[in-house]
Amino acid sequence: MYRMGNEISGLRLAVADPFAAKRLVRNVALALGGGFYVSDWTDNHRNFFRSIEIANRCCFIILLLVVAVAAFNIIAALVMVVEGKAL
Repeated sequence: MYRMGNEISGLRLAVADPFAAKRLVRNVALALGGGFYVSDWTDNHRNFFRSIEIANRCCFIILLLVVAVAAFNIIAALVMVVEGKAL
């Protein structure tokens, strides 16, 4: 495809622990010495992980707001009950 003959244009490794890929890629890059582009699956899918992180933060903020409104309503109801009994 690249008219390289018998030259190698890429290398793909499969690992048993996918979360060890970043460490393995670093070791491979150090072993090769330089001049090569190395990446792992977390680099290739960076946008996907970023979108999951943003969704998690949004869910946390929404849940926090729901809890805050519920706490305010409980406190307001208790204050009104106490004021009603005091009169």
